Order: sequence, then structure tokens, then C-alpha cells
Amino acid sequence: METLTSVAEIMSTPALTVRPAARLEEAALTLREFHISGLPVVGEDGRLVGILSERDIYRTLARSAGIGTPRGLLDLVLASRPAKGRSLLDQCRDRLRRGRVREIMTRRVVTIAPDATPKDAAELMARASVDRLPVVGPGGRVVGLLTKSDLATLARGRGRSRRGRLHPGGRRSARGRRPPDPFADI
Repeated sequence: METLTSVAEIMSTPALTVRPAARLEEAALTLREFHISGLPVVGEDGRLVGILSERDIYRTLARSAGIGTPRGLLDLVLASRPAKGRSLLDQCRDRLRRGRVREIMTRRVVTIAPDATPKDAAELMARASVDRLPVVGPGGRVVGLLTKSDLATLARGRGRSRRGRLHPGGRRSARGRRPPDPFADI
């Protein structure tokens, strides 16, 4: 198998993005539709201005429901105190309809360059405790997105498709033998 030497070879491209003025509901629908957990936020000029994650949305819904910091949906549902006469679901829907991405996005974004190595990306994700890295090219424009899932797929010995998405293929270990180090060639 050919050694993959750069983030550009394994990143998802084009990256789905959202604008700061988009409603939270629109962003949440995009996350659900594409089965992803985060979106780079780009300005009119295509430059990265932030990132929005499911976790950001959970936090804002939790605050509107009177909860501190939820770890996920179960905390939101089990620990909430809905407003009198309104269901929790109605409160959450209202917040998603009224809110804008710019209100809750993370503004300090950890990014990576397309020519960085997958090993550098994995180390950066671990150090920064992030699940995704917008891949930023010249002028601060988002050229792709690299996720922990992309790195895990690479580590399992899979190849790259024409669109930058990873697909099955590559190495297999013989039964009874220890599989090779998944990060040996990255």
C-alpha cells in the first residue's frame, strides 16, 4: 500500500460548512442529515471564523432548559427544568429557531495545513482535545476537514478514494498473527 504523507490525501473534501448568520436549526439539520458532529463556520469570503459542534448545541439547549453543562442528550433530558406550561421539546425547538450559529460557535479554532502529516494531525488532536481539524489553505480558506474517524480509518489500513473519502481496502493480517502497527507508515 502506498504511504499517505499528507493530510490533504485523507481529509474529507469539500468540507461542509455553515455561515455565522445561519439559524441553529439549519446547522443542526445539516449535522443530522450528514451524520456528522461538527461544522467549520466560514464568513462570506470563505475564511474560517469558527467551528460549531453538537456539544456547542447541547450546551446552549441546556442553558435554555436551566441545566449547567450537559455531557450529552441524556443530561439535557433527565436534568432539565422546563418552563412552566411549556415542554422541554418546545423550549429546545424555539432556541434552535431563534438562535444563530455566531452566538454559540467556538471562535478559537485549532486548524491544520494540508501538507501536514497524519501523525502530526493525530498528535495535535490529542494535545488540543478536539475531534476534528479544519484543513486551512492559503488565505485562511477551508479546503477540507480531518476527523478522528478519518485517522482511525487510515490506521486500520484503508486506502483513499478519488474524492478524499476513505474506503475499505489495504492491508489484512493473517489469522493468528499480530496485526502491524497502524501508525507505522504515517
